[in-house]
Amino acid sequence: MSFCIHINTTNLKEISELLIQEGSQHIKLDNGSWLVGQLRHEQQKNISNESIQSKSNDIGKLKTYLDSICYQYFAVFYSEPLGQLFLLKDFTGCEAGYYKITSSKIIVSDNVNSVLNATDDNQIDEMAAFNFIYFEMPWKPQSLFKDIYSALNDTVYCFDKQNNSFTLQDYFKVQSTKNCQTLTLRDSITAAHEKRLSTDNAIFLSGGIDSQVMAIALRKDLGTKNLSSYNFSIKGAKNSEHAEAKQTANRLGIDFEHVEVDPKKEIDFEKLFLEQNSPYVGSIPLSNIFSKVNNNRNVTFFGGQDTRLHTPSLTQLDLLYWQFNSIIGSASKSILNTAGKLGAFTLMHARRKERTEKFDRLIRLVSNLSKPQNFLAYRHFHIHQFDFINEKLATHGALNELKTILSNQSFSTPRDTYNKIVELNWRKQYMFDIEYMVGNCRGFGFDCVMPFYDKELAQFSANIDFDLATKITKGRAGHSNKQVRVNKFALREAYKGELDDSLIYRDKAVCPTTYMFFNGALKASLNDFIYSNPLVGTELGEAIYINELIALAKKKHQNWKPEDNAILVVIFNAIVISQYYKKIQS
Repeated sequence: MSFCIHINTTNLKEISELLIQEGSQHIKLDNGSWLVGQLRHEQQKNISNESIQSKSNDIGKLKTYLDSICYQYFAVFYSEPLGQLFLLKDFTGCEAGYYKITSSKIIVSDNVNSVLNATDDNQIDEMAAFNFIYFEMPWKPQSLFKDIYSALNDTVYCFDKQNNSFTLQDYFKVQSTKNCQTLTLRDSITAAHEKRLSTDNAIFLSGGIDSQVMAIALRKDLGTKNLSSYNFSIKGAKNSEHAEAKQTANRLGIDFEHVEVDPKKEIDFEKLFLEQNSPYVGSIPLSNIFSKVNNNRNVTFFGGQDTRLHTPSLTQLDLLYWQFNSIIGSASKSILNTAGKLGAFTLMHARRKERTEKFDRLIRLVSNLSKPQNFLAYRHFHIHQFDFINEKLATHGALNELKTILSNQSFSTPRDTYNKIVELNWRKQYMFDIEYMVGNCRGFGFDCVMPFYDKELAQFSANIDFDLATKITKGRAGHSNKQVRVNKFALREAYKGELDDSLIYRDKAVCPTTYMFFNGALKASLNDFIYSNPLVGTELGEAIYINELIALAKKKHQNWKPEDNAILVVIFNAIVISQYYKKIQS
C-alpha cells in the first residue's frame, strides 16, 4: 500500500520511475494531466476523472473537490493546462508524504524509506536528529534526513522550476467560531467513523474511553457487522487493560482477540523501525497483532488517538493556572514569579531521592509560572531537558519560535488558546503518531484510519464550550476501583449508559512497559549503542550529545524499571539515529 514516483525536473510531465502498490492510485487524464497518490474516500463515493480534468487548470478548485470526496489524501498532480507540478494534502495529515529534489528529478513517496533508497547522497539532518531525540519527533516539515521533507497537512505545494524548489500554500487552521452543545458531539463522531468504513473492520481496543467510543460508534450507532477487536498486553507486566477491553467487546457483541507479547522475543529492528516513517517501540506489539489477523488484507484498523479538542488535556491545577492568568492578567506576573521561585526552592530542598526527569520537568514548569509562553511550551509539547543540552535549547530556533507564537495567546480566550496549542501540536506529535499507526499497518499490508482527526469533527470540537470540555467529574482510577477525578467530561457524557460507568468514567490507565523491551528484545541493540556506537567522534554525534546519552544508557543497562520509561524514549530514539547512520554509511 505505497507509492514512489520520480519526476524529471526539466519536463514535469515525464515520470521516469513509478512504483504503485495495491491501494495507491495512478490516474491518467485525457488532456495529458495525471495524478499519483493515496486517495481514501467513502465506499459509496467515487473519484471522477472528468471532475479532476475539469479542475486541472485551477489547483484551488481541485483541492476543494478532493476535500469533498476524500476523508484523507496525499497526491502528486501534474496539470497539463498549467504546465505545473503540485503536491496536495488533506486537513487530517493521515496520509504521509515525503519528497526530495535533486538537480535532475523530484522523488515523492508516502514512505520516507523509499525516498531514502532512491539516492546515494543521504545524510542525517543534525537538528532533526536532535529534535527527534529530545522532543520525541522531528518537527514537520523536517524529516530525519537532509533535503528530504515532509508535506504538511492541508496544503498545496507548487514546483518552481527556476528555483528548483516547492512554494507552499497553507490552508491549515483550527479555530472556534461559536459555542456548541455536547448533544451533537456523538453525531459528529459517528459521521467520522461512517465515512471510513470498509468491507472488514477492526479496532485497536485498549479499554480506554477513546477506543470504547470507537467500538460504540461502529457497532451500536452504525450497526457494523464485520467488526473485530484486538488488544495486547506485555507478558510479565504489572498492569494491563485486557479485562476492560474484553468487557467492552463482550458488552457490544464484538469479536475479541487478546495478544500477549513476549518482551524478550527477538525482533527485526530494521523492518520494525528503520523502514517506518515514525520509529516507535509500539511497533513491536502492533506487529504481534498483525500476525493474528489470518492474512485478511481487506481489514481496515481503526485507531483511537484523538486531537484533544473535545477532550482538553488539562488538570485541575492547569485550569487554576489558566483562570488565574485570565482574571489577574499582567498583574499575575510578579505574583507567579515569586511563587515560582519559592516553589522551585522548596521542591529542590524537599527532594530526598535521586533526581528524575519527571522531577526536573516539575521544577521547569514551576520555574516558568510567570512566563506563560514557556510554561505552555513545556507543559503541552514533548521536551526532554537535560543539563547538558540547556545551552543549546536556549538558542534553539524552533523552540523559541514556538514560545513566540504562544506568547501571542491570551488566557482570556481559553478556547482559542487551546485550539492554537492543538494546531501547533498537529504538525508535531499528532502527525508523528498518525504516521506511526498508519505506517505500521500499511507496512504489514493493512489499512488504518484515524476517525478522531476527521476535519468536520475537529471543526465541531474546536467550538465546544471550553468550560464544558474541561469539566472534571467523579470517576474510577485506571487500575483500581478507587474514586478519582477524571477529565474528558463531554465525551463521557455523550456515551453515558452505553457501557458500565466503571468503564465510561474510568481514568486513563498508563501501563509502562517500554523498560521490559530494553531488558529483553532491545537489549542487543542497546548493547551495540553503548559499546560500538558509530556516532562517537563524529560531528553528528557531538550535535546530539552521543557521549552523554551513552553514559545515561550505561547507568541502568540490563536493569531498567517502570519509572525509566521517559528516559528510554530518548535512548530509543538515539539508537534509531545510530542505526540509520550505520545503514547510510554502509
